[in-house]
Amino acid sequence: MPRTSLQFKKMKDERKLSILEAALPLFSIHGDKVTIDMVSNAAKCSHGLVYHYFKNVDEIFNELLSSDTYLSLVNKLFIDDKGRYAYEVIKDIMKELHSLSSYQDMCFANIILSLEGKKSLFDKVTSLVARGQKEGEVTGGDPREITMCAFLLYKGIYLCHITNKKFKYPNPAFDNVMKIFQKAPYIK
Repeated sequence: MPRTSLQFKKMKDERKLSILEAALPLFSIHGDKVTIDMVSNAAKCSHGLVYHYFKNVDEIFNELLSSDTYLSLVNKLFIDDKGRYAYEVIKDIMKELHSLSSYQDMCFANIILSLEGKKSLFDKVTSLVARGQKEGEVTGGDPREITMCAFLLYKGIYLCHITNKKFKYPNPAFDNVMKIFQKAPYIK
């Protein structure tokens, strides 16, 4: 019995989704170095099939960044900081990063932590660190370096999970993560 148009549409949607799912960890690990060849190998399909659904890798990346999962995570991380102490906002952002447990969320978080620019999470946390230093609750030092330490910690954790699905790496205690930001108590 021939397939119906609805069955063909379902097959096409599933194939497109499988290409996107195969591409997500590639972008998470390799960033803008991802190629169509890498995507087709990961998706176990031909270059032609990838090109049937997407013009180029940028289109694949943009479709991933328009997904509900990605946008939801962005909304959870870019929290409103008006009227709040910077340290408390940093703590909420780090809690969110610390709580991620799904493979997909970790892939998306790794992408978010890698993005640079004026509206990046890196810039937001760096400005919060600088503000927290002025408020007297965040440790001294270069705000960019402090942010980098925290981000590299989570990027490392996520990469361990992404590249080795069989072994579950334990997260460090959250209090230890926050010590990156905490101002040391004055000791006489």
